[in-house]
Amino acid sequence: IRGVVEMLNDTWTLTNLRGGNASGYITASGNWHLHEGNRQDSNLTFECHDIPLNDELRDALPQGMKRLWNDLQPNGTVDYLKIKLGYHPTTGKLSLDVFGQKWEGRQHEVGRAVSVVPSWFPYRFDDVTGMFRYVDGRVELHQIRGRHDRTEVQRVNGVGAIAKSGEWEVRLRDLAVTNLHLDHDLIEAFPEALSRGLSRVGVQGPLGLQGRVTFRGGREKVPEVNWNLDFDMEDVRIECGASLEHVRGQISLYGTANSHGFVSDGRLKIDSLFFKDHQIVNVTGPIRIEPKQIFVGSFATQRQGREVPQSVQGNVLGGVMTMDAKVDTLSGKMQLELALESGDLRQIAREFASQRTDIHGRASVTATLVGQANDPQTWRGGGIVRLWDADLYESPFMARLLS
Repeated sequence: IRGVVEMLNDTWTLTNLRGGNASGYITASGNWHLHEGNRQDSNLTFECHDIPLNDELRDALPQGMKRLWNDLQPNGTVDYLKIKLGYHPTTGKLSLDVFGQKWEGRQHEVGRAVSVVPSWFPYRFDDVTGMFRYVDGRVELHQIRGRHDRTEVQRVNGVGAIAKSGEWEVRLRDLAVTNLHLDHDLIEAFPEALSRGLSRVGVQGPLGLQGRVTFRGGREKVPEVNWNLDFDMEDVRIECGASLEHVRGQISLYGTANSHGFVSDGRLKIDSLFFKDHQIVNVTGPIRIEPKQIFVGSFATQRQGREVPQSVQGNVLGGVMTMDAKVDTLSGKMQLELALESGDLRQIAREFASQRTDIHGRASVTATLVGQANDPQTWRGGGIVRLWDADLYESPFMARLLS
């Protein structure tokens, strides 16, 4: 340790104090008044470089920062820390202001990479960079980046708060992730109710994610999660009772998960998908996900309590499709109400492998079906077919096709 330490009339003054701890380099300055009658503020400033995130540092922290440490379980080396410790005799309170930064480009050096495993979202993040600030129980996150296996966290901005009672809240107001995989690690990180629901929906392929997430909790409490997220998909496969393949587009979801379960409402904005080798494009409409069921179209709006029903709509077979469905994710049983308006008979014939080339005209179909969503052989129901601008002899063809 080098520098000047001076005591005058119960006031300690540090001037250009320099020292080290392990790989860290630390400077300190400021003054501290010991006499209770002194009405001046006390302030100490520490600037630290290359500080290892070890147990010795954790044990030196005040209680609020120590709780934050235990919640994040950090490991590695922080490039820069600036700590301001103050005491204000007019209020009788200590203040703590900590600014930290991990720069990009150095995280791959041996022993320097920072990793965290948040207790409220136990999903390990490696090669973490960015800035944070802690001020008297409040945390700010700025431009945090990191990764988990193939998943890249491009940007996290947010705030958090820790109360003396143990209550806490983390609000990630600007979250962006690429190459996200809904794998076992991610599913298990969510609260139990949401984890069970997600485990019944298989998603294969990388996702992009943007939006906001809030976590709340406390001692002996199941964390609550609220989200408002947009998921971008490019050639993704979704197993939700039915198999949807080559999905491209976006699903927007907002919802809540807590000790009582979870529910998520949202909207489909799918550019293209394939179901049983048939392409459907421009798919839009409401969706609702519950622990055991998925509701699509008017079934979703009904569960949401909306007075005006809205179906999912898309383009297929040269016409306009509307669809309402509900699927039990445990058994795979579904109820499907489907309509096709002004379908192209020639395209319908081609899609269903007919060798005839003289088919022409338009068709409208309405049908109600029940059965196993992923097994058309089990589908049962009925409906109506209308043909126009078609020759009469095409009616038997349509009957055979629909059967």
